[in-house]
Amino acid sequence: LTEFKICNGVIMLILEKQGSKLPMRIHNVHTGALLHSVNYENELLSEDQPTSSIRFIEQFNEYLLIQLRDSECLQVLNLVT
Repeated sequence: LTEFKICNGVIMLILEKQGSKLPMRIHNVHTGALLHSVNYENELLSEDQPTSSIRFIEQFNEYLLIQLRDSECLQVLNLVT
C-alpha cells in the first residue's frame, strides 16, 4: 500500500506499482466490500520510473483523475463503464 484516499463513503487504496501498471482498489468504508479494482497502465510508468512520476490521483464520484508529471494532459477514467 503506497497511498489511500477517502471520499463519499469509499476508500481508494493505491498499491505498489507492478511494471507499467498501478493497481488500485476501491472499497466501501462501512462494509469493506470491494467495489472496483483498477489496473492503471501507462508506458510512462515503466519499471525504471518511480511512482513519483505521478503528479496526482484523485477520485471524484465515479471518476478517477490522473495526471503524470511529464504530461500536461489530465486523464479521466470512468469507473462505472
